Amino acid sequence: MKIHKQQDFNTAYNKAFKFRFYPDSEQVSLLNHCFGSARFVFNQTLNYSINHYQSKEHLITDDYGNLITINNDNFTSLSSTDRINYIKELKLNNPWLHEVSSIVLQQSVINLNNAYNNFFRKCKNKSNYKGKLGYPQFKKKHHRQSFRIVGKNSIHFNHDGSFTLPKFNKPLDIKFSRDFDRDKVSSVTITKEPNGHYYISFLSQDNYQRCSSINNKLAFDSGIKTNISTYDGNKHQGFNLPDLTSLISKIKKAQKSLSRKVKGSNNRNKQRIKLAKLYANKENKVNDFYHKLSSTIVHENQMIMVEDLNFNSMKSIDNHNKYQGKNIRKNLQQISLSKIYQYIEYKAKWYGKTLIYADKYYPSSKKCSTSNCNYIHHELDLKDRTWKCPECKTVHDRDENAALNLYHYNEDNARKVIQDVLTYHKNKIKNNVLVKNNKPAKLKLNNKLLFSKNELTQAKE
Repeated sequence: MKIHKQQDFNTAYNKAFKFRFYPDSEQVSLLNHCFGSARFVFNQTLNYSINHYQSKEHLITDDYGNLITINNDNFTSLSSTDRINYIKELKLNNPWLHEVSSIVLQQSVINLNNAYNNFFRKCKNKSNYKGKLGYPQFKKKHHRQSFRIVGKNSIHFNHDGSFTLPKFNKPLDIKFSRDFDRDKVSSVTITKEPNGHYYISFLSQDNYQRCSSINNKLAFDSGIKTNISTYDGNKHQGFNLPDLTSLISKIKKAQKSLSRKVKGSNNRNKQRIKLAKLYANKENKVNDFYHKLSSTIVHENQMIMVEDLNFNSMKSIDNHNKYQGKNIRKNLQQISLSKIYQYIEYKAKWYGKTLIYADKYYPSSKKCSTSNCNYIHHELDLKDRTWKCPECKTVHDRDENAALNLYHYNEDNARKVIQDVLTYHKNKIKNNVLVKNNKPAKLKLNNKLLFSKNELTQAKE
C-alpha cells in the first residue's frame, strides 16, 4: 500500500504555468527559425553520437573476402560535454545557427543528454520500467516543436508584465489567465503544437497550499462502463466522459482523407493540420473533464482511496471474447484513465491531502462489500457488470461494489483477502496448467511469483 501524506507547507516546489500566445508574421518566422535550429542541432548531435558508438567496432575484408569485426582499442565513450562542444563544429559548417540564441542550442543538446541518461538508467533497472526502453529518437518537422530557455539573465519580463524572447524585437502577445511570481521563473519553454497553436510555459517556484480543514473521505474507482465511480460513506456517484462519438467519427474520416493526399502537397499539409486540430479538440475535452473532476475531489475531501492500477496491462486485455477484448482496449485508449490518477496525485500533494493506494492485488470488484461477508467471486469476468453473491444473495453493481470496498479498505484485513486470491490462482494454475497440459509458462499472477522451484518440480512430477 502506497501512501502520499500531507506536505510541509513551508517548502517550495516547481510549478508550470502554461499560456497560449499569438505571434505576428515576423515572430512566426523567428520562432520557426528557433524550432528548426533546435531540431537540427538535436538530430545532428544524435547522429554524431550514433556514428561515434559504431566506431567502437567496424567490419573489414580479410584476404579471402570474408567480413571480420575489428574492435577499436582507442574507443572512448562520448560524454555530455563532448556533445555540447559539438555545437561549435555545427556552427562552423552552418553559419545560420548564429542567428539563434546559443541557450536554445545548448538546451537542445542537454535534452539529448537527459534522454541518453534516462535510457541507460532504464537499461540498468529493467524490472522497474514497463514498456519500451526508449532509445533517443530523431525529431520530425511536423510533430510537436519546442525549445527551452533557462537562466535569469536570459529571462526578462518588461515593466508592463509582458515577455520578450532573446533576439526578439517585440514582446509576445500572451494571454495571461493566471498570476504567478515572475521573479521566481527559472525556465521558459516555447511549444508549437501540430495544429499550429503556440504555447509558452513558465516554470516558477510556488508554495504548497493549505485548504480549509475537512475530515471527508472518498473512495475512487475507475471502470469501463462507468468511467469514474465514487463513494463518500453516504452515496455513490458515477461520472462518464463527454460523448466523443461524433468527434471520433470526424477523426476517422479526416485520417482516411489524409491517407489519399499526395505526400508533400499543400492539400496534404492542410489536411494534416485539420486532423491535428480534431485530435487537440478531443484531448482538450478529456483533460477539461479530468481537471474539473480531480479538483473537486481534492478540494472536498481530506483522504482519498484509489486503486493501484497497471494501465499498460489493462490496455493489453485479451478476453475470451476477442471482439469484447478489442472494444475494451479501444475504450481505455480513448478515455485515458491514467491521466486523472496523475491529476489527483499532484493536486493532493499541492493541497496537503492524504492519498492512499490500495494494493494492486486487492480484488475490489470481486469481493462482496456486504458487512460480515467475505465471499470473493474469483471467476468474475469483465463483461459482468452486475453479480449476485452466492452466500448473502446480495446483487452488486460492479463499479459501486469496488468503490465501497475501497472506502472500507484496511491494510491488515486486505492481506488475508490478497492471500486467498493468490492461493486460488496458484491452485488453479497448478491443476489446470502445470499438471494437465504440462506447460510451466503461466507461473505468475500480475508479475507476482506463485511457485518456488521445489513446488514447480513437484507439480511437474
